[in-house]
Amino acid sequence: MAREPDTSSLLYGGTHDPRADLMVTATGQVQPLPASWGPLGRSCFFRRPTAAPIPGCLIINDAEGAFIPLTLCMPEDDINGLKKDPLWKQYVRYVG
Repeated sequence: MAREPDTSSLLYGGTHDPRADLMVTATGQVQPLPASWGPLGRSCFFRRPTAAPIPGCLIINDAEGAFIPLTLCMPEDDINGLKKDPLWKQYVRYVG
């Protein structure tokens, strides 16, 4: 990558299968930026590579005590599959 003159179009992590893969986009538009990502430390930069549209999103909200609320949007078939998973149900409350 150090020899690549334009890294703006690179998609890290290889190919993307929208039926199974979860990709994360930048939160650079969010103000104010998160002060820290816990043990990962402070964010240095944010960017989203040029890529095909992703059928869903995940938003990490501000912590509420010992909990970190997540907003997860995904295709209905995927949501229905997760609702049947016992481990998923142990940690997640569905708000539809």
